[in-house]
Amino acid sequence: MNSLQVQIQNFVDALLQPVGLIGLCVLLFVIVALLAFPHLKWWILAFLTFVSSLAYSGVGGLHLLQPLDTFRLFSRPIVTLLLVVLLIPLFRSGRGWRTRLVLPGLMIFYGFQLLISVRFLVWDHDFFRGYFGILSYSVIFLVCGLGVSRWLQSLEDAKSAVRTILLAGMIFSLAGVAQYAVEPSSVSWAGRFLGVSGNANHAGVLLGLCIPPTVFEVITSRRRLLWRLILGALVGVMVVLLVWTGSRTGFVTGLVGTMVLFRLRVGRLALALIVCGAFVYLMMSIFVEAQANASRLVALDDTRSVQWRSMFDDFLNNPLFGASALESKWSENSYLLIAARTGLLGLIPFSFAFGLVVLAMVRLQRLRKFLGADALLADLVTGGLLSVGTGAMLEGFLLGTYSFPIFTLMIYLALLAFLIDYCGALQRQQLEQGQLQDEEWYEGAEIDQQAAYTPAGREQWQ
Repeated sequence: MNSLQVQIQNFVDALLQPVGLIGLCVLLFVIVALLAFPHLKWWILAFLTFVSSLAYSGVGGLHLLQPLDTFRLFSRPIVTLLLVVLLIPLFRSGRGWRTRLVLPGLMIFYGFQLLISVRFLVWDHDFFRGYFGILSYSVIFLVCGLGVSRWLQSLEDAKSAVRTILLAGMIFSLAGVAQYAVEPSSVSWAGRFLGVSGNANHAGVLLGLCIPPTVFEVITSRRRLLWRLILGALVGVMVVLLVWTGSRTGFVTGLVGTMVLFRLRVGRLALALIVCGAFVYLMMSIFVEAQANASRLVALDDTRSVQWRSMFDDFLNNPLFGASALESKWSENSYLLIAARTGLLGLIPFSFAFGLVVLAMVRLQRLRKFLGADALLADLVTGGLLSVGTGAMLEGFLLGTYSFPIFTLMIYLALLAFLIDYCGALQRQQLEQGQLQDEEWYEGAEIDQQAAYTPAGREQWQ
């Protein structure tokens, strides 16, 4: 019986016990609160993203504080129920002024996910992963792909989506620190921090993905100074915990996102280093265990090539439909894992989705000038997507279902679609006001709409 079957069986059994009744009452309260306070949807999304990171340690014997241990025991059912709850604000919201809610790359990526679920069902005869994959990918797409995109109607909404990733990282970090305070030995194995995720590399990737949006909030937030100081301390905790994981994947993930974010803002980078660096130094003196793993982040030891070669051989031996789960042993590269487990059946649509997302990122960078002082938001989204793509070169999370990187990826893709729409609206507004020349209006236009941006086409449009 696999872990998914175990969780489903445990969840069904718990529904008949007091903990199940309490959970149903809490769920009902959340639904009522969501109807009364629509902004609560961002907090629910942050919480379910955090819950998706909870997992049992591969070394066994890890017992978390309550209610964290209960959340971990029923993590997948909880995430599923909360995603279903978030269908309520999806159906209550409209598209507003938005012209394109979902990017073509995301649509194809969703099709790829459905295709591999059917492949697992038919080829591997994996009933639970096949049907659960279809269900989970569909509800994730509806909520995080379509729903989040509908909720993004202003730049403030976009910043709320960014804070969702930040809040999930905050909960994860605080949960790990609380667990460390009660039972220090339970959050690490072989000197590496794994927190409540059960795996040091998973913890490192999560922290690496959360650091850039947290730094972004520190330097752009217009809230009180106390909020910035709290976030600066949070960055310090995240950086130290990331060092403690000893995860080079997490380190590269965080580094790529942060460097892209500040590539045109050296002054902002200096400010972030001053504010957050002081807290990093302070936290390093508290979590002394982290110091031993600092050198591991820059070590050049080869721990991947054997696994990569094995996955590539699996693809060569099964080029059309990929190897079964029993034959495939490794998952240390998302792209090779997709090739090894799904063959050309999955690799072709995934490559199309990947290419379209890259083109959308390039388009956003050409349009970022229309954001003015908020152009840093476009850099955050670009850096976030690049960090997910970079981390996927060293971990196989792109073939997962309920995982922190998948939810983060979906949120960033929704933000990418919004920013392209928003910049396009600003572009049209400046055209109407006569502030743009024909060449500027044409720049960044989609290929299938180029005819509308010629002088004759523009006159007809007006």
